[in-house]
Amino acid sequence: MSPSLCVAVGSYLNGDALQTLIESWNGTAWSVIPSPNQGISQNELYSVSCTSSTACVAVGEYFNLDETAYQTLVESWNGSAWSITSSPNAGTGSNDLGSISSSTATKCAAVGSRSDKNGFMFQTLTETWDGTVWRVVSTPRLEPNTNDFYLISSNA
Repeated sequence: MSPSLCVAVGSYLNGDALQTLIESWNGTAWSVIPSPNQGISQNELYSVSCTSSTACVAVGEYFNLDETAYQTLVESWNGSAWSITSSPNAGTGSNDLGSISSSTATKCAAVGSRSDKNGFMFQTLTETWDGTVWRVVSTPRLEPNTNDFYLISSNA
């Protein structure tokens, strides 16, 4: 991405629910880019990675009032619109993706955390994208401590 083209992600409060927020910088001003939400309740994006002006991926989490746990949220940019991309969740508890790094449009890794169904025993969550599907990848766990990933970085 050039310094005149940047993308920022996050969330905003829309009534009682957080909704996704994506803005882009064109070198002069920021503008809001419409982005989808999963369901009608909480949706948050925490990180974005772009390999070109037509290939970006953002990650975060969503929660619906009729569900019992947060689930992973992945959105993809094709140069004209953001869309939700199916992503897996591990176990029966909450899952979130907090950081993403993409070396190409078909090679991405995202990290975050997951918990058991009671919201305890946090473990690392790592997922990879092969251009077609997101997959959960096992990572070592240090017992008995809580394990979370916050950031990821890769070399192209």
